[in-house]
Amino acid sequence: MTTSISYTTDPEILQTEVSKLFSYPVKIGNEQAGNNSIRELDKNAVGVLVVHRSQPGAVRVFGGAYMENVQTSPTNVSSFTLLYIKPGQTCWVLGQSSYRLVLQDS
Repeated sequence: MTTSISYTTDPEILQTEVSKLFSYPVKIGNEQAGNNSIRELDKNAVGVLVVHRSQPGAVRVFGGAYMENVQTSPTNVSSFTLLYIKPGQTCWVLGQSSYRLVLQDS
C-alpha cells in the first residue's frame, strides 16, 4: 500500500504528516541514497518515504504475492511516496534512489 505526500524540506511538517498515517508513534530517519546496487533496508522499518525526484533507481516492498515498486528519476516531480512495510515484507533499494526510513518510535 502507498500514500502520496507533498514534498517539503521542513522535517517537522514531514514528521507531522507521516505520523497522521500510523496508529502508533513513528520517527523518520535522515535522507539516504542507494549506492548504485541492490540493498535490503532495515528490517525494523515500518515504512519508507521515497523521494521521487532523486537519482535513477527504485524502491521495492514485497512479500508473499504482494509487490509495490516506486521508480525515481531526476526528471520526476518533487514529491514523496510512503511505502508501508508490513510484518513478513522486505524492502529493497535499487540504484541511487533517495529515501527516508520510517521506524516505530517507542
